[in-house]
Amino acid sequence: FLRKGRESDKMSENMRNALSAFLYRTGTETKDFMVVLATNVPEALDKAVLDRIDDMIEFGLPAANEREALLRHYFEVYITQTAQHANISSGIIRGRAIETAGFDTDDFVFDRLTEKTEGFSGRQIAKYMIQVQAAMYGGMEQTLTPFLMEQILETFLKTKAFEVEEEIKHEQDHIKKANSNL
Repeated sequence: FLRKGRESDKMSENMRNALSAFLYRTGTETKDFMVVLATNVPEALDKAVLDRIDDMIEFGLPAANEREALLRHYFEVYITQTAQHANISSGIIRGRAIETAGFDTDDFVFDRLTEKTEGFSGRQIAKYMIQVQAAMYGGMEQTLTPFLMEQILETFLKTKAFEVEEEIKHEQDHIKKANSNL
């Protein structure tokens, strides 16, 4: 509701009221509260909203060393640790650990994965490891190998979820170009 388009007919009455309430409450400085906004498309925010932002911090995409750290972290979280699932009726349920082989002898698997995940956000890396976990729990293979993990990445790159995020990035670039031409 904080995006551009207040003057257009596309915004519903409720959305327009929510934006007006936000702008009213944030119109003067106060030390009583702070509003933190997060967006993937800051260019799409309404001008009045942008005017109320004192500090903007951009978090870029992770560099190669950060992607490798994220890959290793999520590998630990989703693959090597025993999965735990909350269940309302019986509390915590322990899932089976995913069996792995070849990671101790293939020193370059995370280097290759890091290279292939160029342009990934941290969220996309987490989603990829969740995809690996799901493939192992629901698939025919009993043991995760570096080769299988790379195959799952190739499949992940073709999935709808990844394509949607890429479309969002493309749209952001388009908005930036359009704004720079103004």
